[in-house]
Amino acid sequence: MPLTFARVDEIFKGYGLESHIAYGERTEYAFPDKKSLIRKRNVASNVKPLMNGGVRGYIYVGFLEEYKFKHKAPLGYKFIKTARGHVKFNDMSEQELRTLLERVIKHYR
Repeated sequence: MPLTFARVDEIFKGYGLESHIAYGERTEYAFPDKKSLIRKRNVASNVKPLMNGGVRGYIYVGFLEEYKFKHKAPLGYKFIKTARGHVKFNDMSEQELRTLLERVIKHYR
């Protein structure tokens, strides 16, 4: 079963992230002030419900070495980092999203 916006919102907030609306319709998830040791606070960006009930969005994985930039990724690599260091979580299962989120948050603290 694909993730819904409500379920993704619940998962992110369960990890202590706060949501705020950016650009009118997209939701960003970030650490509250002073919680992150690095300057970058946003963990997820452009999170938005889809018409089919699913959700789309990106998680910042710039600190994780195993996520390769798209030009260097091997053929068939499932999740590929964009030039800005993000990975789409549209097709991830809840467990994949939680595992990735835990690893990303560990690098923020």
